[in-house]
Amino acid sequence: MLPTVVRRDGRNLTARQIATLMTVYRGFRAHYVSSLAELLNVWCPAVPRIIARLVGFELVERQAGSRDRRRVLIRHTARGGKFLDALAAIARSSLPGP
Repeated sequence: MLPTVVRRDGRNLTARQIATLMTVYRGFRAHYVSSLAELLNVWCPAVPRIIARLVGFELVERQAGSRDRRRVLIRHTARGGKFLDALAAIARSSLPGP
């Protein structure tokens, strides 16, 4: 089921990219690269590559910090929300019914 939604519109996301996307949307707040690395328990230099892929698909967006432009905020997009809604719908439909 999961590969269907991932490939339906040309996206081919890894499990780590999907986990990152879900983390960005959890709590509905912006994240810094360092906070994402900590939440995902990955090495900080790996996160920008993951984010670049998600930005390329317009699922998240990057924004330079207002006080320190080296600190990059990662924010969710409407398109990313729709993608996760579709993913959740597939997950719900695969659960056994009553």
